Amino acid sequence: MLSANSSSRQRCDEGRGHHRDHEAAAPVRVTLSGVVSVAASSARGAANASELVWTLLAASSDQLAVRAVDLGFGFVGLSNADAMLVGTHQSKTWCPAGTGCWEWNGDSVTCKVGSPCSQAESAGSGWIPPSMPWAFAALQVPGRSAFAGGFSSSAGVGYAGWSSQPALPFQNFGSFAGDVHDGGGVTAEPPSSVAQQGGLPGSPSGDASTPLVGFSTGSARINTNLRCGSTLPVTLRFGFFGDISGDGNVSQDDAEVYAREQYPLADAVYRAGLVLKLDSDITSYTAQEGMPRISFNATMDMVKKLSALADNTTIVLTLVGWQGSGHDTLYPRYNVSNPNLGTSEDLWRLVADAKRYNTVISYHINTDEAYKNLTVTQGDNFTVG
Repeated sequence: MLSANSSSRQRCDEGRGHHRDHEAAAPVRVTLSGVVSVAASSARGAANASELVWTLLAASSDQLAVRAVDLGFGFVGLSNADAMLVGTHQSKTWCPAGTGCWEWNGDSVTCKVGSPCSQAESAGSGWIPPSMPWAFAALQVPGRSAFAGGFSSSAGVGYAGWSSQPALPFQNFGSFAGDVHDGGGVTAEPPSSVAQQGGLPGSPSGDASTPLVGFSTGSARINTNLRCGSTLPVTLRFGFFGDISGDGNVSQDDAEVYAREQYPLADAVYRAGLVLKLDSDITSYTAQEGMPRISFNATMDMVKKLSALADNTTIVLTLVGWQGSGHDTLYPRYNVSNPNLGTSEDLWRLVADAKRYNTVISYHINTDEAYKNLTVTQGDNFTVG
């Protein structure tokens, strides 16, 4: 794995990087190539927006295979008084093998220029594995976000981002009062308590009460070459907009509207109906064996009541724990059902009978995750490489 810094010129230039898999590896040179453009937005509902579009086409080195790249800079930011940064924060709790726990938590984060930015929770707690794969560690970097935007109420403008890389694609950066300016940017040194707790890279003093004086948003780690081959090109799109929602203010609402408009319309069944989750069995996920389970047969009774309340509106009911005893258990195996909820025949009957009430039974699944505990990949079946 290589982590590279890059220039923010019109073309992606050469950058310096270093191995993180070896303590004393020599610096290497990596070449990034791509394109950047600025144009009016073509997104639905965001006609007054302009966009900066940056695409990474290739990442190469004569010295090693480039699996991932950390750019280390923001594409867009704000520093005027009372400007607001909005994003998300996630924390990971590791579960010992064979033990259930609530593995991921997420929340929104809002920070204002002129005020401290210390809302983030701990980046991880509980049992920590003896060795952590670098891909997991990257998800814990302070300031990494699934959604990112900013707005300035005084100027009436805002920005938000979209990325073709779906897993926590943004990295937020912050400068605090007392940061060291070296002419090329802001250096937050050393890592502060705010940073260690999962917030923005914090003040050099480590004081969580230090005011934020500016922020920016860029790309989180870009995966370039994974087990199945190259993941490039990767595109980032940052929109600059005024009042999209038409309420007379530029706020988080406008940032969310812009970000949502970057995606294709969902299937009509989701746009026209009610989408609900049902925790059929999350006993291992919450480590509460005594938590009530909702059987497939009992679920049918709930379908009837929901349909009556919704006046026969289309309902999509997603079952969590339909195959195992928790949110992420037994994945990625899809050919078994949870015996604590009934038989496979009970499940098929539920699917068929629910259709009479204009209800679609959906399955909560993970297609691209595996854990060492409580999954089909646990024990000797689990490999990292």
